[in-house]
Amino acid sequence: MKKLFYLFCCMFAVLFAACEETEPPTSDKILTGASENITQTSATLKGAVNVDIATYNSVEFGIMYDTLLAEVNNRSAQMIKGSVLQGKDFKLDVAGLTANTKYFYCAYLLLNGIQYEYGAVKEFTTLESIEDPDTPDMPENPDTPDNPSGNSSNGHEYVDLGLSVKWATCNVGANAPEAYGDYFAWGEILPKSSYSSSNYSYSNNPSTLPMSADAANANWGGTWRMPTRAEQDELRTQCTWTWTTQNGVQGYTVNSRTNGNSIFLPAAGYRDNSDLYDAGPYGFYWSSSVFNSSYAYYLYFGVSGVDWGNYRYRYYGRSVRPVLP
Repeated sequence: MKKLFYLFCCMFAVLFAACEETEPPTSDKILTGASENITQTSATLKGAVNVDIATYNSVEFGIMYDTLLAEVNNRSAQMIKGSVLQGKDFKLDVAGLTANTKYFYCAYLLLNGIQYEYGAVKEFTTLESIEDPDTPDMPENPDTPDNPSGNSSNGHEYVDLGLSVKWATCNVGANAPEAYGDYFAWGEILPKSSYSSSNYSYSNNPSTLPMSADAANANWGGTWRMPTRAEQDELRTQCTWTWTTQNGVQGYTVNSRTNGNSIFLPAAGYRDNSDLYDAGPYGFYWSSSVFNSSYAYYLYFGVSGVDWGNYRYRYYGRSVRPVLP
């Protein structure tokens, strides 16, 4: 009887160990740092690269995070790529988080494009949403700073900045000015779970995208469309750009020098394969214009300024902010 009881205890211990969450191995080549500047929807996450980067052909570093510990432990969580090292340290601003929610994160390192290293997993919890009990509920007013004219077309709001086109208040796929929205490969009209050269479906090289391949028109209808390079340049040169944070999301408030109206462009980063890169520090917005037949123009920005890019990797998932003629 004692022998049977002993065997039962051993089997129970094995089953319990199999079900218990196991921590994946960590590396001393990359260190996960602290979390700080935590709000309801954002946080700053730190890390440190503990290798001599000059000895490698390529070095990529960043943060992996998720609300599920298993996703981080399985190395299948969302990833944000870093771009600036201060000595060996780096920090990334993560936006678009959910209030009063626990997140798990770790720093990652990719050496020579093939060797992944991961730091220890840490956690933080976003702040609770705070509502003022003394403030009565007010009806929605279309004449807000994000939509001073109160105008809309086909169910989507726009702002007159005194330019040649009217600009939407939100990205395609977003329901608020600061929301990232969906990401699109150039010439494709639907978002995807992964963006790669192997699943890129648009091979034509028009000087300007036709409406059938325009993500803004395909999703919003009416006369909405993606802006041309010239229209993005007009926005860039004839408005004042101020780096700011709106509802915990970093980006630019773009003010008209003509009438003072404004829009907000979140720094939504971009998608490559299933990973999200540079969300928080940078924004990348497709135009409908082509450069040199196979390259597409896009507007990009960071805290240091606003500029142009033209890239042959048109399969990258980037943001789309529509315009009205």
